[in-house]
Amino acid sequence: MISAVQEIMHERNDGYEPHAMRPRDKLWTLNGATIRSVNAMIRRRKFQNVRIELAPLFSTMNEKWARWKMRYYAPFFRPLRHVAFLNELFVHRIVLEITK
Repeated sequence: MISAVQEIMHERNDGYEPHAMRPRDKLWTLNGATIRSVNAMIRRRKFQNVRIELAPLFSTMNEKWARWKMRYYAPFFRPLRHVAFLNELFVHRIVLEITK
């Protein structure tokens, strides 16, 4: 998949250059973390303060929010970020704030 994305970027020749990927990243900005794996990591270690925010799929953190339709979809998807088994599909970003 990475080579296909690189080929498309080369064909577009628009000057976009993504950040370098780390060895465990699946694609650029996609590090493979899941809500389940983040919760497991928190349980394994002793943190004093933990705050997790699950940004819904159509949230203001998503650059596509500016499109008028996204504002109307967002309220319907927001509750699904708290439903087990569905939350992995309807979360745009995991925001984690911890203190060791």
